Amino acid sequence: MFKIEPYLPEIEKICKRYDARSLTLFGSALGDEFDPENSDLDFLLELYGFHKGLKRYLAIKAELEQLLQKKVDLVMPETVKNPYLKESIYSRVQKCYES
Repeated sequence: MFKIEPYLPEIEKICKRYDARSLTLFGSALGDEFDPENSDLDFLLELYGFHKGLKRYLAIKAELEQLLQKKVDLVMPETVKNPYLKESIYSRVQKCYES
């Protein structure tokens, strides 16, 4: 399991800087199958508005990877159309930021 708690103050700063609505950790990072050497970190990211959305998305991804020293995958919730995948994602989540 990945311990995200020590990083939450910096994550909050990143999210505020790029006008994020919420950032939620999901996937293997929350379970025993997390491999500190090889696993990436998966987050659901919601942004306010669409102004410079791609630029903000990429900046958040880069800053999280630098902070956490792990590869980061960001998923926009509205892009998850498959109900089984959506159920799998939301079955195990940890909110990291919400404005």
